[in-house]
Amino acid sequence: MELTENSSKILFHLNDPVVSFDINGIVIYRNEKALNISQLTEININDELSVTLFDFLDVKGREIKDSAVVRKVEILDSDFKDEFYEMNIRYDFEDQIFVCFFRNITEKIQLENQIKLNQFLINEQIEELTSNNDVLRKKNEIINIAQEDIRSSLRYGKAIQDKINANQDQLSKLFPKSFSFYKPQNYIGGDLIWARDSKFGKIISCVKYYTF
Repeated sequence: MELTENSSKILFHLNDPVVSFDINGIVIYRNEKALNISQLTEININDELSVTLFDFLDVKGREIKDSAVVRKVEILDSDFKDEFYEMNIRYDFEDQIFVCFFRNITEKIQLENQIKLNQFLINEQIEELTSNNDVLRKKNEIINIAQEDIRSSLRYGKAIQDKINANQDQLSKLFPKSFSFYKPQNYIGGDLIWARDSKFGKIISCVKYYTF
């Protein structure tokens, strides 16, 4: 797998690292971006496995027939800090050489991490809103129960008041030329009209109800 002079020049000035090893871990070629990468350079695979580059290739080389792709690799060197790569591995069985091309996918990983963070924040907000809605629902239930208790008390009070209050038919029998206008704001009012026919004569009374 010899490189022509032109292809070597092109690879040398790539922004992504390219490096090749023989089966003994000796560097055969590396471009400018990979000058600090050797067989002893540690890499992190998918946030789980940390191993030297050549140890990983030595194991991986027995698994692949021709080529393989490792999706998320960190090169644990200060020159590559906070950068992520997709490592394309090619193994030449004839020359027994590993070729590694590291394609920078930092922006992609950062975007994926930002999406995960946004989703996490959205889920937190949804949980908070759901919790707040549950609290409001329970408060509304309490308010509805209290309002129903009040309405029930008002209906009961109205039934009692209707027993006492003289209606228009009763007033018309006692005082044919009279009329009454009784319109409480809510079920019951604070005034009462009381009327009776007694041996002393016809009696009518307007009662004002006060609370203290």
